[in-house]
Amino acid sequence: MTSLARALDSPKTLFKRLTLISIFSTLIILVAAGYSISVLYENHVVTYARKNAVSLGEALVSSERENLLTKFGLITNEPVTNNALRLLLDNSLHSFLGPYNILKIKVFSASGKILYSTDHSIIGHDDSNNSRLNNALSGAIDAQISAKDQMQDLAHEVRFDVDVVETYVPIRDKQNKIIGAFEIYQDMSDEKTLVRRGVILSMMMLGGILLVVYISAFSLLRSAAARLIATQEELARLATVDPATNVLNRREVLHRAASDLELYHRNRNTPECTFGLLMVDIDHFKSINDTYGHLIGDEALKQVAECLNSSIPPECYVGRYGGEEFMVALPVCLAQTAEETAHRLLNRIRNLPIQIGQRTLNLTISIGVATTQTQTLTFEELLHQADTNLYAAKAAGRDCYVHAPDTAKCVASVS
Repeated sequence: MTSLARALDSPKTLFKRLTLISIFSTLIILVAAGYSISVLYENHVVTYARKNAVSLGEALVSSERENLLTKFGLITNEPVTNNALRLLLDNSLHSFLGPYNILKIKVFSASGKILYSTDHSIIGHDDSNNSRLNNALSGAIDAQISAKDQMQDLAHEVRFDVDVVETYVPIRDKQNKIIGAFEIYQDMSDEKTLVRRGVILSMMMLGGILLVVYISAFSLLRSAAARLIATQEELARLATVDPATNVLNRREVLHRAASDLELYHRNRNTPECTFGLLMVDIDHFKSINDTYGHLIGDEALKQVAECLNSSIPPECYVGRYGGEEFMVALPVCLAQTAEETAHRLLNRIRNLPIQIGQRTLNLTISIGVATTQTQTLTFEELLHQADTNLYAAKAAGRDCYVHAPDTAKCVASVS
């Protein structure tokens, strides 16, 4: 790919890269925002459950202080082993805590022993190594949320896939001394479901906002990129095309022809293949400018260039060499093909009418033909040969082409 092609492609490449970056950035934003909102909502749920657990614990201590100290064994530090008392405490706690969606409760002694639990199987266990319990026994409130596959509630019914907030709350006596701790399991599944819905709704709203923003931004970028590409294409055209004739300018046609000749030398397959150059000059062009003016002369140049360009094979090209001279490059041809092309151009130009008001101006051209079949012939030598043959055609009377001046042969065009 040439530097010009890369330059033209750069706005498109940049736009694609910006699109990919925007998509990737949007995904990162949505994931980060979703995670942040989830954490915020979850913290809110835990905070709510912790406050609720503290309120319930304080209410339980306030209303059942004497029963709590005696029946739960907080004075004796002895677990509740009496089945009748367990059932009585179960019913009492179920009546008190049931409306608050409490699934389970434990009562710990100051030494970390489980004095009572709605799960009777763990009563009497030592949980003194529990760091969260120790936090509560030191006066702190510790709450965490966790997911449980299944859990039994106070009514001894099994609930599945529940989100539980476990809160440790210290128990204090009248002198504000910590004498034990509660562990309260609160079912927050409904709140967690609301959190998920809130996160999804927030993500949908954020995604919609980002989509509107990106669509608006990309519309502006696409429009700007299209204008930039059009400007670059116009600049590229102006850099390679002669503005008066719309064919290649001198610099570009020389560059292409030299490159194609080098490629021909590298890839030549058969001796019959040649590289050809035609140097074309409009006969007596100065008299046209002197007689009709430069505007008519410019129109004549343009029409001659269009005629030359439409009369050559697709793989060939025309460039304005300077003034009224044109170069036609035939990258891969046969020697007779170069002469046939020259013959055709002579006829086409001779029959090309140029209208000047009510008058018709007829033109002729002279052509110098040069071809190479040797790897030693450089582009400068081939160009010099074509130029020499052009002057030979002019000396021979114009309206003809010359291919071999050393034989003094001038081939005139016959309609």
